[in-house]
Amino acid sequence: MSVNILAVVSAAVAGFLIGWGWYALFGKVWQRGVGDLELQHRPAPYVFAAVANLLMAVIFSGVLFHTGMWTIRGGIISAALLWAGFVLTTVTVNQSFQGRPASVIAIDAGHWLVVMVAIGGILGGFGPA
Repeated sequence: MSVNILAVVSAAVAGFLIGWGWYALFGKVWQRGVGDLELQHRPAPYVFAAVANLLMAVIFSGVLFHTGMWTIRGGIISAALLWAGFVLTTVTVNQSFQGRPASVIAIDAGHWLVVMVAIGGILGGFGPA
């Protein structure tokens, strides 16, 4: 399997920027749900987010390689299925045990849905290397 580096980096950057915009839009509601976290003063979460988006794009590229669904539609369908099966379930279970309100679960799960759809669409649109 060869990786389309331009596609992976583009998808990772898009995912990171979506996260930035998502939490700028829903940040106040999210902050009320999770309590007082001073994320603005800690760079580590942003570094982890960038690395996570890059890793997600690389792995997603591998999924598309194995399924052969190198189209925008194929990438989006794959994203929705992977999100529903793995991300939605994981976020919901973990945050439910942490006692988070439904608003936080919806914001976090929704963020990853939009990120994954963007990554899938970008990778599918670029196609294989």
